[in-house]
Amino acid sequence: MMPRLATLLVLVCLVALFGYLFYQVMAGFLMPLFLALLCAILFEPLHEWVLSRCRGYRYLSASLVTFLVFLMITVPLLITSASLILEARQLVENPQLFIIDPRIMETGVAWVNKRFSLELTAAEIQQVLYTKTRDVLGPIAAATPMRVLDFLVGLSIMLIGLFYFLLDGQRMIAGVRALIPLDEQYQSRLIHEFASISRAVAAATLLSALGQGLLAGIGYYFAGLPSLTLLIIATILTAVIPFVGASIIWFPAALWLIFIAEKFWPGVFLIVYGGAVVSLVDNLIKPLVLQGRTNLHPLLALLSVLGGVQVLGMIGLFVGPMTVVFLQAALTMLQSELGRGPVETTTLNVRT
Repeated sequence: MMPRLATLLVLVCLVALFGYLFYQVMAGFLMPLFLALLCAILFEPLHEWVLSRCRGYRYLSASLVTFLVFLMITVPLLITSASLILEARQLVENPQLFIIDPRIMETGVAWVNKRFSLELTAAEIQQVLYTKTRDVLGPIAAATPMRVLDFLVGLSIMLIGLFYFLLDGQRMIAGVRALIPLDEQYQSRLIHEFASISRAVAAATLLSALGQGLLAGIGYYFAGLPSLTLLIIATILTAVIPFVGASIIWFPAALWLIFIAEKFWPGVFLIVYGGAVVSLVDNLIKPLVLQGRTNLHPLLALLSVLGGVQVLGMIGLFVGPMTVVFLQAALTMLQSELGRGPVETTTLNVRT
């Protein structure tokens, strides 16, 4: 008995030690691999369809689906980057497009001086704005090459991981399941919940981003902003960023209308419309989609997303709802093991 206990303790220590070392080695690749796993789950139906058309050639089907995902990621980024380059070229050729009218500056400074009993000048304000802008943009410009390199490395790892998940996903799952000391029915339940919540969060994020982009486009149109297509694409891409989201685009656009284009009321309209409509739709679409696909109450779905993002960043969009759904599944399994009922779906929900 004692030798067996000693063996178990040694094995537990070895698993803990090498598990920690494994985490340290793989920590920098966890996000790309997690995204690859999500993409493999999301595109599994497409992969099955392509595999049937490729007569069972798994390498070919996995390569085709991986290339398609690559195009879905890079084409919008290339289009947006090309548009930004054209806009930057127009800015260089017509710098007056981004110069604040001196009359507006003088009027604003005079109002601030009168309101707060200050003695500021327009020249001082312009110098402060220039200095602050330089201080903010300088580090961003300096770090851009490394950010681009990190993105390319992460994208490469994600695509490689996606290829192998599509190619050997079933064997990987079988290998992991063989190592987990849990009944097969519970393992199947957890895998099903993982796939279901992954698809639900992806659908909620995509629909929310598209909704915010289209609604923002309506506001851009009525506000009279140029480069409508570029603004809509940029809004959709930034809408997935937690908390700030689409406001990264529509709020500076509104300030440009007010202070540079001298269109005060269109700018005010865009601020009100962006805050009351565009940003609000994110808090409506995500909970409704998650409720429909996971049976979570809208409030619980919203808080799981916000809490996950607050703790873990972008990856919290998925981990937050997964935590709630896995807790729900674990409680149901525990209830079954305690003999209080069969293995059924018990939702953390509030019904009225």
